[in-house]
Amino acid sequence: MYEPDNLREALKELIECNTAKFGNFRDSNGKERRARIEDLQDMNLEVLYAMCDLLGMHDLIM
Repeated sequence: MYEPDNLREALKELIECNTAKFGNFRDSNGKERRARIEDLQDMNLEVLYAMCDLLGMHDLIM
């Protein structure tokens, strides 16, 4: 789970994820495959949940 130290770090991570050029990567099983939109969504949600945690807004996480 992604756990940033502060909001600046979390926002920087979101910007980097969403401006990166995606190609192939290794999944959690070590298998190489092409990145999909779902992978980007998963990364975004992980950072957004961490930001909610930093802000004490646990009610936003379903």
